[in-house]
Amino acid sequence: MKMAYRIKFLHRAVLILVLVCLFFVTENSTGQETAEQYYKKGTEYAAQGSLDEAEAEFDNALVIEPSNIDIRLARAALYLQKGELDQAIADYTKAIKIDPKFISAYLKRGFIYTLQGDYDLAKRDFDKALELNPFSADAYCGRSYLYNQQEQYEKAIADADKALELDPNWYLAYFNRGVAYEAMNNKVEALKSYEAFLKHPPTDDTYVETMIEDVKEKTEELSKE
Repeated sequence: MKMAYRIKFLHRAVLILVLVCLFFVTENSTGQETAEQYYKKGTEYAAQGSLDEAEAEFDNALVIEPSNIDIRLARAALYLQKGELDQAIADYTKAIKIDPKFISAYLKRGFIYTLQGDYDLAKRDFDKALELNPFSADAYCGRSYLYNQQEQYEKAIADADKALELDPNWYLAYFNRGVAYEAMNNKVEALKSYEAFLKHPPTDDTYVETMIEDVKEKTEELSKE
């Protein structure tokens, strides 16, 4: 009886061990890459500037995990970098469907709509972001940029002021406010805003560096007038 019990116990232990091992087996053990692996490779390609290769890796990752917001946002950012704005909008829209309270997707889609001149859609996204988070400096700053594009300069200034009230270091809000004041021919306030911009922006972004050079020229011109 004891021997039979020991054999039965060992069989049960082996079965449990097999089940545990199977539980921890990943797709990679079959030679297939996981979504996380594709995503990692995609981000590495993107960092190297190999955008087409990065896109292919993100595509593969989303085939496996179509509801992974991080991967979808990474691909949307890649599309934006490639100038494929409609594809970027599609990914941000999908992210919003997955999580209707995901503020970042509304903000980024609103920015793209602004670039495309779809101002009503852009405003709807910025307004929605503010509905979800009334304390979002990014949302106020984005809507300020939108108002500048629509030549609604007083509204642009009001939103830039609100953004700076929430985040005094938000350099784009200073820039938006400077643009609005300059358009209204208020050179004194425009100069103040541009000078504040120059004190705050990061220097590790090529686009921002271009903005800095433009603002330096503006401040020199305004100082002479």
